[in-house]
Amino acid sequence: MAWRDDFTEKERKEAYDEVYDLAIYLLETYKGTGKTFMFGHWEGDWYHHLGYKRDIDPKPEHIKNMIAWLNIRQKAVDDAKKKVKAKNVFLYHYTEVNLALKALKGKKCRVNSVLPYTTLDYVSYSCYDSTIRHKDKLDEILPKVLNHIESKMKPKPGIKGKGSLSASTAIPF
Repeated sequence: MAWRDDFTEKERKEAYDEVYDLAIYLLETYKGTGKTFMFGHWEGDWYHHLGYKRDIDPKPEHIKNMIAWLNIRQKAVDDAKKKVKAKNVFLYHYTEVNLALKALKGKKCRVNSVLPYTTLDYVSYSCYDSTIRHKDKLDEILPKVLNHIESKMKPKPGIKGKGSLSASTAIPF
């Protein structure tokens, strides 16, 4: 990701414009259709944990730039929705977390280090760390993980719940 070590003003503007332009297009083109669009990505913790090394701490600049990247994309979606005011077409932005067990231990990861500083519509949880590592205790682990993720989200006007959590994955963008 270009934003990992540096996220210039030019790159920030490009990220905003790309999402905003697509959001405007989708809202205008599909108004009245009842379609729902989700802008997001898969397994976001790996953006910080290079080489899929779950035990490392993400670099502070990676965390700072990820927060900025997500907030810029969310702002683009929110601004497009304000401008178009389309009826019966829905557009949301999400991030996906995948090291939620690390979050439960209070360690640095997307849940603990990024979510509290964003205003995202939704968060998705790629739950392999719970379902594969603790399948024998899933009834115990999964509610703890989901509650912890939700506790890190800010309330969002227009979104039911404290933010909303989906255990499924949407199409990445």
